[in-house]
Amino acid sequence: MGDPTTQRLAWWVSLGVLIALFAVLSVADWLVVPLLLGVLFALALGPRVTALVRLGVPRGIAAATVLAILAAVLTGLIIATKDPLVALGERAPVIVKQLSAVVTDIGRTVTPRVPASTAAEESAALMVSFAAWVAAELSQLTVGLGLALVLTFFVLTWGSGVGRALLVALRGRRQRRQWLKVCAAIRGEVGRYLRLVTAINIGVGVATAGLLYVFDIEHPWAFGLIAALLNYLPFAGPWITTTLIAITAGTDPSPGVAWVLPPLLFFALHLVESQFVTPSILGRRLSLNPFVVVLGVLVASICWGAGGAFIAVPTLTALKIAADAHPGWRNWGQVLGRGTIDADGTRRAHGGRLLGSIARR
Repeated sequence: MGDPTTQRLAWWVSLGVLIALFAVLSVADWLVVPLLLGVLFALALGPRVTALVRLGVPRGIAAATVLAILAAVLTGLIIATKDPLVALGERAPVIVKQLSAVVTDIGRTVTPRVPASTAAEESAALMVSFAAWVAAELSQLTVGLGLALVLTFFVLTWGSGVGRALLVALRGRRQRRQWLKVCAAIRGEVGRYLRLVTAINIGVGVATAGLLYVFDIEHPWAFGLIAALLNYLPFAGPWITTTLIAITAGTDPSPGVAWVLPPLLFFALHLVESQFVTPSILGRRLSLNPFVVVLGVLVASICWGAGGAFIAVPTLTALKIAADAHPGWRNWGQVLGRGTIDADGTRRAHGGRLLGSIARR
């Protein structure tokens, strides 16, 4: 046992360093989001690169090949949905104007003395601010995605060497063994999680496009892409997609009386996916605490914008897997979510047993 005063001082210094680090990272979104996204891409694509390396392909060429395929797929998606997305973007001011007109009518009902000219000016200002926000977010996401692909190449090519050097720098065989378990768990489980979630989201996008095609909604594939992307964003993403579908169906020139069915059926599709499909495929061992998820998404979106909101859940998943794999951190893993991933990949149920293990220490 050390001196209590020294221990308290060390605790406060550590807290100050964490606060300073968080402050620096909160203003460095241009670097943090692409870096984390590059690491996540590397975890998901790592097995494909390793398979090519085992066939005798140099690691740099293997990483470049896998990333070229990914870039080709992303480019194909952009080309295939460019015209529908542009049409939706051109239609967005009309939708915003209609919504602002509804809000203005409600406001004038509450405060009838508001002049019509003021309402028109507010509507125009809302449209301009909305268009500026969308343009800024899209440009930032595009630049961040390009930087993330570059960082992914470096992580896939030289990341393992850096990791081995860091492990060698650790003192003690026990520490090395523990961190090897952590790294192996993150590489295996997070990669598996990202691949399965991507496959599920692609299925959601295809199902959404087919649903909207049946109801003759314009640009169904564009909405399918939007649904697939927003499905990475828990809770808020499906609600945003439902709202967009409802607005588009409601403002269609000839929506008919069944305009409410597309958003309702999409939300039913989301419930089936989130409550039955995803749990059955991913299992319960990666179940994160909903409060932690909401808090993480809010903090990441405030600090790093839309990109931070999308990478919040995969980052929390990686943190939980790391905590589960490290013997000294498993109690913190329970704070993030239920269950524990052991070193061999099996799930340990906790609850009363967790309290018992704490009491025996």
